[in-house]
Amino acid sequence: MRFAEAGPAAQQSNFSMFQIVSDQSIINTYSKQDQLSCRKYAEYLELINDNPKMGYKKAAKLLGVRQGSTRWWHTKGPKRAVPIPIKTVKKLKEFGLLPFSIEHPEFDNIIRMMGVIFGDGSLDCNLNTFSFISSNFTDIETWKSDLLRIFPFAADKISIIEGGEYGHSYCIRTFDRSIIRFFVALGTPVGDKVTINYSLPSWLTNLSKESRIAFLDGYLASEVSVVRY
Repeated sequence: MRFAEAGPAAQQSNFSMFQIVSDQSIINTYSKQDQLSCRKYAEYLELINDNPKMGYKKAAKLLGVRQGSTRWWHTKGPKRAVPIPIKTVKKLKEFGLLPFSIEHPEFDNIIRMMGVIFGDGSLDCNLNTFSFISSNFTDIETWKSDLLRIFPFAADKISIIEGGEYGHSYCIRTFDRSIIRFFVALGTPVGDKVTINYSLPSWLTNLSKESRIAFLDGYLASEVSVVRY
């Protein structure tokens, strides 16, 4: 298993072939230490493939990692461990979300959800929750329906909270970190959008008119103020 940088794809003239989110894009949302663990794991797999009788202690020495890491990588059966970023990649692949490009059947719906995050949606700074706030419960139900259709594995990781400081509102949240990492890799802002600097992903300008409208539909429908000149 190799996790290579996806640089050349970004320069292809045919944008439909461009991987907006790749395996490496997901891995890059994790810490430098986690990324290093993924590289070492890939090296470990290659080393063991070439030397099937090698033990985990020797593998650790050759790779320059702790024996505790290779010991669990070496374990057979369900107890075998892999780096967390790779688990996330495997989960998203299992549900057809990687690699992600404009050819994905839910592309416009995902881009619309992304637009909502730029509006009244939020990815918290610790990457623990992904939420959307609205005073219209119908919008909340629509959001939940779309979320579960695209990310069915989040069914038991969703909550809806009623509240509102200046009137009644609803907040729907998911705690599934695979979804959170996916939207981070897409280029959505993380944290309080009032205090952080953020910009639109450059690839948005290459989308079709329909897809750009989908993004704006999500953005402007999430109770933000329309710009006045």
